Amino acid sequence: TAKHFLLSQMPPFDLDFLPPAIAVEGESMLDDNIAFALMAWRASGLTPRPPVQVALAYVLPYATYQESRANWRPLFFAKFFGLVGGRTTSRDVLDALIGRALPMMRWAEHQWPGFSGLSPLNRYDLGPFASGSSPPVLGPFDFVAFGYASCTGWAKFLASALKAVGVPAREAGSPCWNTG
Repeated sequence: TAKHFLLSQMPPFDLDFLPPAIAVEGESMLDDNIAFALMAWRASGLTPRPPVQVALAYVLPYATYQESRANWRPLFFAKFFGLVGGRTTSRDVLDALIGRALPMMRWAEHQWPGFSGLSPLNRYDLGPFASGSSPPVLGPFDFVAFGYASCTGWAKFLASALKAVGVPAREAGSPCWNTG
């Protein structure tokens, strides 16, 4: 069902040009995306659990704009799922991710087992807003790499983090919101 949904909704270009799978045995990031989206949806503590149709439309999609296609979901699941454990409402999950000085933005504070220590060159200060930076700073990994994004990039990053932990999310915008 999940693969059929994505294949029926995805742009034709993506059928032949998606990055490879990195976490599960599969042909492309599509397989990683499906595996981690379903794992997050099932492991999420949200009550009530979002219905399948909502999960398909608002948890499963790997892209929403013309952003570069990157296999972000396995890393975002590993990075953010621990921050939201035990949360039962989408508001609680959101508070865990962006409340109290934006814990989700402390990208380099997570240490993998066996990591020998922090290096000054291994620190990211994610957070600055940069109007007019979309494109090229639009995808979730673009935001991490550049360390800033426009409002569109922020929305994409936050929606991707929410989807990575099983919370239905999408971006919405207002044309010319900052100029009237």
